[in-house]
Amino acid sequence: MKLASRPHNFVGTARGLLAVAVLSLSAHAKDLSGRLGMGISNVGGSTTEAVSVDWQLTQATSFEANLGLSTKGDNGGWDLGFRASRNLFIEENMLFSLFVGGALVQEKENAISATGYMLEAGLGSKFFIEGLPNLGFGFRGAFQMIDVDGMKLQIAPIFSSHYYF
Repeated sequence: MKLASRPHNFVGTARGLLAVAVLSLSAHAKDLSGRLGMGISNVGGSTTEAVSVDWQLTQATSFEANLGLSTKGDNGGWDLGFRASRNLFIEENMLFSLFVGGALVQEKENAISATGYMLEAGLGSKFFIEGLPNLGFGFRGAFQMIDVDGMKLQIAPIFSSHYYF
């Protein structure tokens, strides 16, 4: 007797696995609830480093504010940005998240300034080294739309480091 095979429902299985992963936070997961992190980050996919403050509102939600200044003579500018993150997977020493953000951006080239904005969204992770539980290192991949003297779309890496108090 031959059994009829049923097609597998991959979408339903993927949704179920995602729900289980998001809802089953480990008791040993890194909990930064209510903690404030201070450090550095880059904004707008630029190489300008920014002073950054990361406030972990709950175990699943955080907000980040950034201020970057560049004093490269006739070329430079500033960035004033924010990011909101939602942690999807929380491991003992690593967090995986979705984020959205934006920034006011001013670029200067040959003493000519242009001001605009940047919007971004993407995926990120933050990890902590065993033995240094308050020092976090982050990496994000962002899809960005930048409008400073003309619209530009790009994919940019974002690196950060924060010490949490």
